[in-house]
Amino acid sequence: MNEIVNKQKSEFHVEIIIKGKGGHSSTPHKTRNPIIIGFEIINAINAKLAYQFDSFDDFTLVPTAFEAGAKENIIPEEAKVTYQGVFVDFSYSKILYELISKTSEAISVLYGANTEISFKNS
Repeated sequence: MNEIVNKQKSEFHVEIIIKGKGGHSSTPHKTRNPIIIGFEIINAINAKLAYQFDSFDDFTLVPTAFEAGAKENIIPEEAKVTYQGVFVDFSYSKILYELISKTSEAISVLYGANTEISFKNS
């Protein structure tokens, strides 16, 4: 029935660290809010995935964590988005690497921030 059970699975782990400019919540115009940038990155990656892969492909990639800030009235300097994925076809890793890298970097540049991306395959 489910052919993926009999195939070799690969795991894909991605951490995207967005480095913006923090500040007080009363002056958001003086910041480069990494939380907003992180949400934009998640939305863009998820939208691109829907058009990059067939819904019947043996593949998943989902955001599993979003970490940012420690105080409710302070916009943090950075945020971290974590994605976890599983796929059968190893060629997907190259596609994912390019899709995630290009999308994250383009959105960060748009907002005047930087990103650090780390990928792990297993």
